[in-house]
Amino acid sequence: MRRSSWKVAVDVPPEAPPATRPPEQKKWQAAATGQHGAAPSWRQFLSLCLGATGVVFGDIGTSPLYTFGGIYLELGIDALAAADQQMREDELTGIFSSIFWVIAVVVCFKYGVIVMQIDHNGEGIARSSAGGSLALMQVVLRAVGTRAAEPRLVGFTAALGMIGTSLLIGDGAITPVMSVLGAIEGLPIESDAVLAWLCVAILVVLFGVQSFGSKAIGLVYGPIMSLWFLVICALGVYNTCRYSAEAAIVARGFNPYWLWHYWFSGTCRGYEAWKSLAGIVLTVTGAEALYADMGHFGRRPIMTAWFALVFPSLVLQYIGQAAALLRRPELLADSAGTFYGSAPSSLRYPLLALAILAAVIASQALLSGVFSVLSQAVQAGFMPRTKVVHTDDKNKGQVFIQSANLLLLALCIVLALAFKTSSALAGAYGIAVTTTFVATTVLLYLVLRRAWKWCAGSALLVCLPLLVVDGLLWSSNLLKIANSGWVPIVIALAVFGVLSTYNWGREEEAALLLAECDAEEGAASSDITSSLRIPALEAAVRACGYPRTRAVGIYLTPYDWRVPRSLGTLADACGSLPGTIVLLNVRFEDVPFVPAEERVDLAVISDELGLYQASVRFGYAEPLNAAQGLHATLVAAKQPKLSALLAAHARLPTRASAQVAAPSVHYILNRLHHIVRPEHGPLCRLRVSLYKWLKQNECPAVAFFGLEDNRTLEVCSVRSL
Repeated sequence: MRRSSWKVAVDVPPEAPPATRPPEQKKWQAAATGQHGAAPSWRQFLSLCLGATGVVFGDIGTSPLYTFGGIYLELGIDALAAADQQMREDELTGIFSSIFWVIAVVVCFKYGVIVMQIDHNGEGIARSSAGGSLALMQVVLRAVGTRAAEPRLVGFTAALGMIGTSLLIGDGAITPVMSVLGAIEGLPIESDAVLAWLCVAILVVLFGVQSFGSKAIGLVYGPIMSLWFLVICALGVYNTCRYSAEAAIVARGFNPYWLWHYWFSGTCRGYEAWKSLAGIVLTVTGAEALYADMGHFGRRPIMTAWFALVFPSLVLQYIGQAAALLRRPELLADSAGTFYGSAPSSLRYPLLALAILAAVIASQALLSGVFSVLSQAVQAGFMPRTKVVHTDDKNKGQVFIQSANLLLLALCIVLALAFKTSSALAGAYGIAVTTTFVATTVLLYLVLRRAWKWCAGSALLVCLPLLVVDGLLWSSNLLKIANSGWVPIVIALAVFGVLSTYNWGREEEAALLLAECDAEEGAASSDITSSLRIPALEAAVRACGYPRTRAVGIYLTPYDWRVPRSLGTLADACGSLPGTIVLLNVRFEDVPFVPAEERVDLAVISDELGLYQASVRFGYAEPLNAAQGLHATLVAAKQPKLSALLAAHARLPTRASAQVAAPSVHYILNRLHHIVRPEHGPLCRLRVSLYKWLKQNECPAVAFFGLEDNRTLEVCSVRSL
């Protein structure tokens, strides 16, 4: 059967038979699925605002360090000095107008007013929302419903979600290197190689503190970034007062007429104005992190910090710099840059020290965002099973992924040593973030149409102007691809290949499972090796005639209605069955902790045949290890029937009791070994090989579920895709 390779493997399992559907929700489950968490105290809220200031706004907050230099790198460093006074006034007013309205449209309106209202898990402060392209994608898919309903729309939406995620990760690899290199280049060090190795040392420290979590990091970074914003705000006020006449001229840019004038009748009209957007986009790099980091702090703290502190400070700083340039155009040629040149000379070195700290912190926004979107990718089935650490038991969105942290660090070290200077890597800045803007706007349109049920006219009225702005910003950055703009594109393509291949593999496996289940329903076979549903297993155990041992076999299964293939495979190979068979399904709930008395549910399929079905629930903040894993949980469960089954086998043999038999409680896992078919072409063979490699290198189930090595068996089944 021909199927689209872009279908998303939605995170809803196939419909279970009525007899095996889960029971009514518990009280704690109902609370978890509510739309709002408990309201925080004002101290908690201020703490979240402080953390958001330190983590979310570092990238966009340090843009004044290089924005005007980046704009005139596109227009020509000598262009401003060569123009007469009237031309300079019109040009700088138009540039400030472009800066202000790009920030207002992209950050304040698009992300602040619309995009950050969207969440597929419920919006709240105490239990923060999930953000990022995958969150938008899942909102659309949930509104569409089944995959068969509109396969083209599902495939297109999934592709956009994967593209946005891939580009965010590509940008996350570039930003730390750019931020650190740009900061330390103000030091009196002439050797690029020495600067590159110093950058590597700072990156190691930066990535080393990630395991503390965004809450702890935010409380450290928050005061530093708050001081930074207050300082640039004060510098903006200083320059506005010092050059009051020029500031009044530049302030005309608040009127959108000057934006029109700059584009269509000013000295930089047309092509030159379009080119300048490649520098103006630097003012909104990091805007995509606002939504990606929403799971760490929540919408209200982020937007409160933005409108109360960050946005006013940035606007005043840009007005002050533009006014200083209007009076002193030679600042563009100053080796210290416009930012330092417009500040009092006595404050240059204190500013340099603070700017280095702020620039190093700037990469934190994207690092936290990368962890968030990768966590969502694992949950949605786009990434292999990975150990996700929740660093705050009160906030599910605050996550850390050690494997991703190490891979990003290695990639950043390679980029730092390869490019050595921020100017060599400058072309990479912008192309990834603007492509993410475009993908987000298209997904936003789909959300408005499908989830929010807007009419096409209303959705286009909102999204079409946003798409025009995003398209202009994106197209102006295409000129950078030949320089170093290819770097984030290559990284994003590699990530996209992983996401799409893993999603394709899961989709193929799901189709094979459904086909096997359909074939089982149409056949009257009692073969235990082909039993995939519980009624078929019960009939097969009655008819198979295999001898039963005294062992307890606990078979892990992803769905509570499905019989794992490992049961039949092991029975056929050993010629026997455990005397007690437990089909175990593990669920991770949307609450930090699950009450002990409600952690384990046991259902009796057949006491006569020794068949049971168990469900174990864990909260997202509960780590699983050998001491607190599945076996310890089952032994401690307040289930008399289960305790009776495990009581005789709870003790392990010791060295002193060498004659004691091996533990007779075994956990049996199923691992698939994928092979290619002879009729597969080279591209399909490559895809199957990549999927096979991803499955082999995912987090082992023994470690993921906290199983003990001497109690666990893995049964490998061969399957062709």
